[in-house]
Amino acid sequence: GPILIDALLEFGLRRTLLNADVREDLLFLSTRESFNKDEHDAIYYQLQDFLEQKLKPLDFDIIPSGHVGYMYPWPNGEISLDQRLTLGFYGADSNELEQHVVLLSGSFPEIDRMESDEISVYIGKNMADDLSIQVGDRLPVSISARVTQPELYVLITGIISPKDYHDPYWLDHFNPLGTIEGSGVQNLYGIFVNRESFYDLAQRLYPSLNVRYLWKVNMGLDQVTFKSIGDIKKTFSSMGDEILAINDNTRVNTTLIALLNDYSNQANIVRVPIYFLIGIVILMVLYYLVMMSSLYLKQVRTELAILRSRGATGTWLFKLETLEAIFLCGIAIVGGPLLAWLMVRWLADNGPLAILAEPGWGLTLPQAAWLSASIAAVASIISLLLPLPGALTKSITTHQQNLARADRPPWWQRVYLDVFALAIGIILLYRVELYGSIIGGSATNPQVDLMLLLSPLFLLLGAATIFLRIFPAFLRRSARLASRGRGFPIVLALRQASRDPKHVTRLVLLLMLAMALGLFSTSLDATLERNEVDRTNHFVGSDLRVIDAPANLETEGVPGVLEESWMWRSEAALNTSGVAPGIDLLALDPENFPTVAQYRDDYALQPVEKLVDELKTGWEENHTPLPGTTLPGEPARIGLWFSLPFSMYTESKRFEMIASTKFEARLHSVQGEDIVVTLKPMNIMDTPNERWFFFQGKVPELSPDSYPLSLISLWFHSSGIKIGKFDALWLDDLSVVDRQTGSETIIESFEYLDPFVWNSVTFPLRVIGIESHPHSGESSLAMYFDGGQISPLRWYGVTHLDDLTLQPIPALVSPDFQAGTESQPGDVVRLKVKVRGSHEWDRMTFKIIGVVDYFPTLYETQEAGFLVTLQDPLFEQINLYHHNPIQSNEILISTIDADMTRTTLLASGLPMDHILSKDSILTELKVNPLTIGLRSVTLFGYFLTTVLSLIGFGTYFYMSTRQRARNYSILRAIGLSPRQLYTTLLVEQIILMISGLFFGTVLGILLNQLTLSGLPLRLGELDTVPPFVVQTDWSLVVQVYFTLVLAFLLSLGMAIVFLWQVKIHQALRIGEE
Repeated sequence: GPILIDALLEFGLRRTLLNADVREDLLFLSTRESFNKDEHDAIYYQLQDFLEQKLKPLDFDIIPSGHVGYMYPWPNGEISLDQRLTLGFYGADSNELEQHVVLLSGSFPEIDRMESDEISVYIGKNMADDLSIQVGDRLPVSISARVTQPELYVLITGIISPKDYHDPYWLDHFNPLGTIEGSGVQNLYGIFVNRESFYDLAQRLYPSLNVRYLWKVNMGLDQVTFKSIGDIKKTFSSMGDEILAINDNTRVNTTLIALLNDYSNQANIVRVPIYFLIGIVILMVLYYLVMMSSLYLKQVRTELAILRSRGATGTWLFKLETLEAIFLCGIAIVGGPLLAWLMVRWLADNGPLAILAEPGWGLTLPQAAWLSASIAAVASIISLLLPLPGALTKSITTHQQNLARADRPPWWQRVYLDVFALAIGIILLYRVELYGSIIGGSATNPQVDLMLLLSPLFLLLGAATIFLRIFPAFLRRSARLASRGRGFPIVLALRQASRDPKHVTRLVLLLMLAMALGLFSTSLDATLERNEVDRTNHFVGSDLRVIDAPANLETEGVPGVLEESWMWRSEAALNTSGVAPGIDLLALDPENFPTVAQYRDDYALQPVEKLVDELKTGWEENHTPLPGTTLPGEPARIGLWFSLPFSMYTESKRFEMIASTKFEARLHSVQGEDIVVTLKPMNIMDTPNERWFFFQGKVPELSPDSYPLSLISLWFHSSGIKIGKFDALWLDDLSVVDRQTGSETIIESFEYLDPFVWNSVTFPLRVIGIESHPHSGESSLAMYFDGGQISPLRWYGVTHLDDLTLQPIPALVSPDFQAGTESQPGDVVRLKVKVRGSHEWDRMTFKIIGVVDYFPTLYETQEAGFLVTLQDPLFEQINLYHHNPIQSNEILISTIDADMTRTTLLASGLPMDHILSKDSILTELKVNPLTIGLRSVTLFGYFLTTVLSLIGFGTYFYMSTRQRARNYSILRAIGLSPRQLYTTLLVEQIILMISGLFFGTVLGILLNQLTLSGLPLRLGELDTVPPFVVQTDWSLVVQVYFTLVLAFLLSLGMAIVFLWQVKIHQALRIGEE
């Protein structure tokens, strides 16, 4: 036990830290300052000295980096607000960086003092591909979003790609490899300069901004041991306060403490179940010792009775037997730990531990092993001596009298302990079902509930001992039934067993427990194997899942890809006031999802693919087009009139403001196509009296089936307009020009009795129809901005659609959602849906089609569960409220070679932790210490109980045959033939073996179904979803059967040889007893 647990915890810790080394930024320091080069170098050396003292004796390296500000690229002569750049450096110098990257083209820039309007930079391959730029290109950029032309140029001197995407040299959230995470901007790229150039450039370009400097610390964690976890956590916990003495703005960012805390909590959970399973095996061993001691004492009870009659005291005989037991157990104390070390070494080389171990990882022999051996020796001595007192108190006279009497039932049967044990097991099993897990306590300090853990033990012992109560009656009944037929040997065998059932039932109990435990062990391993695969499939969803996937991710041509399915994941909430219960929302593509995703048939009452098809059918059969403003004919152009506030009629820069302004009209065809038309100012005239300005854009020519078109929304953007707090912008006379006739038609004059027909879809814009200074007619649409702030980075939208009139979107919901909303299939519910980058939640209506207990990649972690819906209908409605249409953010990929596909995706610039691989997750689950420990102990228990069964069966067969040699001789003397005698012996042993194996198998299957299916162990970081499905490895069970049959045949042969050598006249000597 101690050696196994010590190996599990040490190997598991090393494996966990090895995986974390390449998966997480375990330690990095950050600050925001305006350093020059000398100041930055000074703090770098101070940090290095500080870490050398704190991290001793761990080896470490520090990788410096920094970035500052935003730049806006100007592709095609227009500013791009969706893509931004940030200036930075990475690594100590170019020589260091060259050891970790491949220079695909160009070279690293020289020191740049920015003596012109051009900066020389190197970039990552991902940015080069996304922006379609190459070495030598000059990319125009601006520092401000309000300017009307670029402010400087970025000269691309080099494009790099990493040699190894798993290299811990790279910070996960800031490096030259791809888009920068955690920035709040979807497409933020780093452009990198020489470190010596960075300080001056940052000061010149961003004089009012502080630079964010980072120092990634790569540590050699191979020297961390389980015993040193406490010291390391203490060191890292105090590091944040101590480092403030170097720089009061520096912050320590580490995931190592959380990682070690999780592992420590896991270790607390590991010990108890493993020791518990070992304890069950030890009980089997002790029971075997008691049984063998009883058989031995029954063999020599005549000699003990004679010695008592000739003057030997009970104390003297007890000392004799005690010395013999101490001698045997003394040998075991010395050899036991060494044998245990060899067994664990074998498990590490060839067994379940092999997946954890690495070459060079040694095993130790802890002091606890010797202590455990001593405790086991004392327990063994007690077990060997337990049957002795009863045999030492009988004289020869008492012994002869007892030979003619039937043995009394054991004391535990007389007080009904077996019934109580079974009742306790049933109660504890109900408690497991009630609590849902054997692991309790808080999230930070999980504890194993020992009461729940004892349920399988009490069930096993209670059911087995109840069987011992009814087995003698079963033998007697079988003997009476056999006596009605022909065949004396069978009757004789059954009557012999029923007259002295104590030792018979002990052997049957040993076989039952061994078979039940063996079946439980093999089933536990097979069940864990199945559950690991199921949980991995549920978590990943397919062979690969890319989270936060960019919309331009292309899988066509990626090696190994068979099929893909895009999804959109977000949060939602019930449409209630106050704090609304949260909901996990998943929108999927119904075409490919059923074939790409992996799921079990028990996720819902109906197959998942059928439910997804019902979602699709429910939408298509009831689909109605969006109720927009219908455009007549085939529009060629669309236009509107726009006016500045009254206060700006004579503003000298009003024409520049108009030039920086544009509109977008969102159109929708009857075929479901989305068309975006950009409206720009036409014929800006510099006249003092100009008030209204005309904006117009071209509508692309579409197929005849696409008409008529509908206007869904209008969007406004300006980088130059600045208005007062109570000023308004004005819209009027939205018109279209027909492609065929050239006639102009006003489709929207904003002449409504209700001033709130048009609504804003963007905070802080408010719109209202007002009868005031229209372009024509009596009314126009006023646009007010709360606070008078118009951001140059945002688009502002208006629409006259009411979301309450939109068609409800079909959805599948979880049981928690159904309970939280008190809804049923067919009901309609209103939810608030969160969109990344949006200030407000969008209210939408869903219609419940069905209920699913489980769904791939979703867990009921939110208070109101989860909801699954269709991607296209959701996008159609939710994009009404957003200028940048939302797009899928996750993708499931089915592949024939997950490693090759994952490597290719990493090369495209995707962060490593954004690509979830089924094979990688499954490997992490398999190396979980608790999983490995359970497998190791059950494998050990399986082999040991099988060996004990073989030894016990053979020993019992031999000793019982020797003990009854005189009876067999008498039977031969009164005329029983050798064939009848051997048949009697054979039938008796067959009954014992078949009874033990049959009832042990039944008990094992019952135990598996009751405990494994209702014992939701949380193994690893993933929740136990979906639940366990009990599996039985019948091939191993058949091996046990086959082994015991061979042992039976061998024992039978030994018994026949022994009886063949027995001489009747010697066996019937007068005075032998």
